[in-house]
Amino acid sequence: MRRWIYALFLSPVLCSAQNELHVQFGARSDYLIPDEAPPEYTLTGTVVLRSDPSHNSYKVAALYPGTPVYIDSVSTDTVVANGVRSVWYRVEANNQIGWVWGGLLAQDATGSHADPTVKFLGGLEYVASWSDTTTVRHKYRLVAVREGKQLDAITLPSFAWNFGQLTAVGNRGLQNVDDVLFLDVPCVGGCGCTTGSIVVFWSGGRFHHVANMMGSPDGAYSTDQSLVFPCEMDGVPGVIKRVTSSYDESDLPGGEQLAADGDEQPKEFVRRFVTTEFLRWDGAQLVPSVKAKEERSYLLPTN
Repeated sequence: MRRWIYALFLSPVLCSAQNELHVQFGARSDYLIPDEAPPEYTLTGTVVLRSDPSHNSYKVAALYPGTPVYIDSVSTDTVVANGVRSVWYRVEANNQIGWVWGGLLAQDATGSHADPTVKFLGGLEYVASWSDTTTVRHKYRLVAVREGKQLDAITLPSFAWNFGQLTAVGNRGLQNVDDVLFLDVPCVGGCGCTTGSIVVFWSGGRFHHVANMMGSPDGAYSTDQSLVFPCEMDGVPGVIKRVTSSYDESDLPGGEQLAADGDEQPKEFVRRFVTTEFLRWDGAQLVPSVKAKEERSYLLPTN
């Protein structure tokens, strides 16, 4: 499920932005068959269903985390709270009609592979205004619920400009993990954009922020990190491989130059490095295994 509209205004000189992330959902009437439109879900602790699109209006009901709501109509007034921008929605929930602000609804919803009664909900929690001299701050709230009760919650800061899709992929062959979750971090905004994913383990009824797998797509000068789990073709039982691909950042302006017989001028290359670490999950964090890391390098032409 993805209901985010991104409005990013970029200055090519300062590489700074006024960041507005508008959380938006569609009404049932937008669907070809309205009666078959899927629900959205409440994200935070107790969401108040109100009689009118206002935080001061009458409280119709209190909705527990993960309550399905069906959107009938959309207000025109935009409200900003904690930097999150959204409108009010007239919804049906638990056979009652009322209004809910969009920032209280989950943008992502998926279920546990290990325990079908556990559901994972996620959505934008906080956006900070920033300039070229400050750090980008977007925070994502990830919640686990079972039958209306919150089991655990975690706040995940973005290492880039916002968030993409949340995906649960099972335990990936790890015996002491229930579910592995990936939260995509898209490449947005330019200026040497960073992309990748945030990795979270669901284990022992708790969330664990395991790693930030960061990269920068830039041809021969790209960087990348990935995890190889035991269930994958080149996986190792009980081991998580962390593969890091980077390049030589030496101060040679043209990179390495090689000339072959008959070449009119040397060809430019960049030296790339691939490092594979062999890790294990100790129940709280990734730690080195007994196997030493492996490193290799090669030359890649830059043109």
